[in-house]
Amino acid sequence: MAWQSAGRTGEEWLGPDICDLIRSVAGEGVRSILVCPVGFVSDHLEVLYDVDIEAKEVARESGVDLARTPSPNDDPPFIDTLAGVVGDHLATNKEGA
Repeated sequence: MAWQSAGRTGEEWLGPDICDLIRSVAGEGVRSILVCPVGFVSDHLEVLYDVDIEAKEVARESGVDLARTPSPNDDPPFIDTLAGVVGDHLATNKEGA
């Protein structure tokens, strides 16, 4: 497990950095990595740059194939699920009001 793009806060960052981990596991003989950025449901800067550009470059330099799982983005079943969750929440809150 690794993290990408430390936020600009005063808090200590979780780590390890994805690029550092790629280099480390490459040194242990790993030749393929699948990245699943579970904290993000859509493609944006932290996925498109940090993973698709920066981490892939580090992987290439380290002799590792790196792929990423697709993000849900606007996938209809994902959007339907979100709409259901919001609808359920609104119905529950209306009943409790």
